[in-house]
Amino acid sequence: MMVTVVSNYCQLSQTQLCQTFAEKFTVTEELLQSLKKTALSGDEESIELLHNIALGYDEFGKKAEDILY
Repeated sequence: MMVTVVSNYCQLSQTQLCQTFAEKFTVTEELLQSLKKTALSGDEESIELLHNIALGYDEFGKKAEDILY
């Protein structure tokens, strides 16, 4: 139930949301764009997730950093 509520709020599919909180997950361009959209509307959870992704030293970390700053 909570996954459905949160995924609806963040406009992520349940699969994307579960992957986001898994030990390892795949960051995709689609996930970044969904997080960007909700972060721009002031969603603090999306902003926090983008910060966490930005800590990665890969192309998606750089893209997340660019979204944030």
